[in-house]
Amino acid sequence: MKHTTWSAAIAAAMLTAACGGGGSGGTGASTGTLSVSLTDNPCDYRAVFVTVDRLRVHASGDAAESDAGWRDVPLALSPAQRRVNLLELQNGVSLKLGDLDLAAGRYTQLRLVLADNGAGTPANEVVFADGSRAPLTTPSAQRSGVKLIRPFDVAPGQIVELMLDFDACRSVVRAGNSGNWLLKPTVAVIPLLDVGRIAGVATAGALVSAQATAPGQAPVVVKSTQVAVDGSFALSPLPATAAGTTYTVVVGAPNAATAVVRSVPVVRQQTTVLSTSAAPIPATASPASALTGLALPAGLDGTSVRALQTVDGVEVEVAGTVPDALTGGYLLRVPRAAARVATFPATPSTPLSFAPAAGAPATYVVEASAAGRGAVRSAPVDAAAADRIVPDLTIAP
Repeated sequence: MKHTTWSAAIAAAMLTAACGGGGSGGTGASTGTLSVSLTDNPCDYRAVFVTVDRLRVHASGDAAESDAGWRDVPLALSPAQRRVNLLELQNGVSLKLGDLDLAAGRYTQLRLVLADNGAGTPANEVVFADGSRAPLTTPSAQRSGVKLIRPFDVAPGQIVELMLDFDACRSVVRAGNSGNWLLKPTVAVIPLLDVGRIAGVATAGALVSAQATAPGQAPVVVKSTQVAVDGSFALSPLPATAAGTTYTVVVGAPNAATAVVRSVPVVRQQTTVLSTSAAPIPATASPASALTGLALPAGLDGTSVRALQTVDGVEVEVAGTVPDALTGGYLLRVPRAAARVATFPATPSTPLSFAPAAGAPATYVVEASAAGRGAVRSAPVDAAAADRIVPDLTIAP
């Protein structure tokens, strides 16, 4: 499994919860509205199917499945519509899940419950690039649903919008040579009030990510997407302030040098246009090297491996993947050519101007991490001329 960058809008499931005091909702002063959407990230797979069974809301983050106080959202989807190909829902496409009346107040926990596979067509399934398919098995610990802790307040007469960012690629995990594939859902909750978006044009099929970067700090991929067949892409939602929040945009295409755009401003409730069809982000040809190794212990929840590169003094994520659940093995493909860098122009309509980054053209650091544990890094790896085997990365408790 190879992956150049990790984030992209895949699905959006809209949940509207009118928050009334009596259970059936209303429009009085004690009511408000909760709206929840589902989104995801791009993959090298042809399709990733998940089947939504239930969406639940609770005031307490400690509530167990059997505790009182849960409210189920009536799904506004037919049984056939609940089996969703996440990879068809990219670049801001959304899918409404349903509406629910809730009492105004603070809520802390959401649970996204996926259907079991059962007989016949699997409810949850991955389709590989060659057309072959495999059912996705959900670990027993997540049969009660994906537990999402993100406090939010539903105020009388107000609308609260949340996006559930379902990362399909990080959620599909190979189980060694058993032939089995696991579904370990990785989902983030993003409020939609203080967000903006980045739109542009690049090479079809390329992976584009918006990353939070700073000198001396590890990059954080905030959102990513796969460029559509017409070359367009949109990174949304992106947390933003009224004054603007700055991101680094990283573009990776097969057999191409990494393109990096620095200091891209995103203003709340606005769209930043990064490039156009008249001046798209170019793809400069480059051969690739394979970085392989083991991330141990194998099978930890939320394990991921990524290749980081320092570009003009700031680290960016160039490639990422999920290691094998049984062996911990991984493979990352990275460009051998130097990254190409541009700075967002002071005049937004000015086309981007790219130049090769200074320094070593293909030196990477491989980082492994897991949920609830710190990250571990390799020594710098020179991949400018050949594939490399990275020494084992052991993730400490």
